Amino acid sequence: MKRVASLYLPDLPIDRLRRIDGIGPRGTPPDPRPLVTQHRSGQRMAIAAACPLARGLGLHPGMAVTQARALVPGLDIRFAEPEADAAFLTRLGLFAARRWTPRAALSGADGLWLDLDGVAHLFGGERRMSERILRFCARLGFNARIAVAGTTGAAHALARFGGKPISLCLNGAELDAVA
Repeated sequence: MKRVASLYLPDLPIDRLRRIDGIGPRGTPPDPRPLVTQHRSGQRMAIAAACPLARGLGLHPGMAVTQARALVPGLDIRFAEPEADAAFLTRLGLFAARRWTPRAALSGADGLWLDLDGVAHLFGGERRMSERILRFCARLGFNARIAVAGTTGAAHALARFGGKPISLCLNGAELDAVA
């Protein structure tokens, strides 16, 4: 049966910037300042991505940067770099294709598709393989979630909206899992 995994990196732009700064991964203390990225949206500058701390303070993508500055003094604001985020995701996909699966593909600007047909048993099953992939992402300093299902739609939905770090869906149970 066909099995596909959706690897979702919800904070990719923020985690990538923190990795460059040397903040967060490998036991270093997290940065206590909220961080957002900005991009031009029409005539104004808007938030493109926000770290979990900034989201907890009420900042969200699409909000005007001027409003965010007024709400959170000392906010760390950086320019969004979608090309650099895409380049990192492409490198991660190439690594995945060499290490975990024969086929990996980009899934939007924040995720990867991984074909698990015939390879999960090499890593001790789908759960252990998923745990291994998440540990690798955590070592790099990236927050990640992964879902495995028989259809790409179910894997995509469960990774992004399932709320669990690892979601495994049996073949034929996709409709119930998504509901």
